[in-house]
Amino acid sequence: MPPTVKKSGLMAKYGANLDKAVKTHAGDETNFGFQRLPAGINNGIAKLVECTFGVVDQGKTNAGEYYFRAAGVVVEPKLAPDGTPVAGMQTSIMEMVCDTTSAAGAVTTQEEHVERILNEMRKLGADTSNATGADLESLAAALKEAGPYFKFSTSLGKTQLENGKPKVNPATGKPYEPRVFENWNGTRGLESWTPSDDDGAVVDQTGDAAAGGGDTQYSDQDDLDSLAKRADGGEDAAIDRLTELAHNAGMDDDAIREAGETWADVVAAMSGGMTGGEGETAAAEEEWEPKKEEVYKYQPVDAKGSPLKDARTKKAIKPVDVEVTAVNKAKRTVDVKNLTDKKPVKGVAWDALVRD
Repeated sequence: MPPTVKKSGLMAKYGANLDKAVKTHAGDETNFGFQRLPAGINNGIAKLVECTFGVVDQGKTNAGEYYFRAAGVVVEPKLAPDGTPVAGMQTSIMEMVCDTTSAAGAVTTQEEHVERILNEMRKLGADTSNATGADLESLAAALKEAGPYFKFSTSLGKTQLENGKPKVNPATGKPYEPRVFENWNGTRGLESWTPSDDDGAVVDQTGDAAAGGGDTQYSDQDDLDSLAKRADGGEDAAIDRLTELAHNAGMDDDAIREAGETWADVVAAMSGGMTGGEGETAAAEEEWEPKKEEVYKYQPVDAKGSPLKDARTKKAIKPVDVEVTAVNKAKRTVDVKNLTDKKPVKGVAWDALVRD
């Protein structure tokens, strides 16, 4: 039996309002929140459970415009390489169906979005060879009904650098965690595959929030910078909410991936910000980018993003002065000229440049 409390301090203070709230929600189904997949999954297998076209809610950027969304539930592996149980968790992709413009002014046309959508459908087994615009919703519905198994993987983004060192999250005092990307690889090779479980059942453990529906922990009035800090600190609910907000702002999964290596970068790239309940707009801070003919310190880094070391001394190579000769915004790289020996260096990541 539970311990007996002679007099309830809670009831004495809040009375009928408290009693009403408890009785209203006492029988609610438990919401365990939404956990995102960890990195390092290769040749994973998931079962398609959602494939649809939805409409962006009123009061949000791109309100009234359609988007494509598909989701699958993980069947294999049961455990991720880090030991996290992942069977039953969800992986998803999303693509807008209208013209979209990034914060940097780059336009993705409706035709480009539709091209990507059709490719994702074909990867899942759809025949789009004779498709028309009127067929898209039927194709999505047929895929959901078929529920094919498909391959997927998860990969870790690059470490965010600042002055040649891992960038620190001021909210936690620890380096930002690299973002995890989910990659769908289609049904090829799984045409006759069946799960090893006796009944072959797939249990979706993620709940409505994982599919973008139901109540979430955050509202549209949330401060985006605060959400970004929580997301960069690894808070799953914040990551899920920011992904939803970025989608509503017209950013598909590729755009989110290209925005940068932290969720703060994604917030900065949101085109036009998000409209709050009072009609206010949370404007995204303009993302820094290097300019042609500007001079920076260049910190050479290795494949892991760590400062490159001198082979003889084993010490980090000191930054050198370089002049930017070309900028590639899509790849976030620059070509530079070493001002000491005048030698060109191509494909330098923005994060390898040290700003004063």
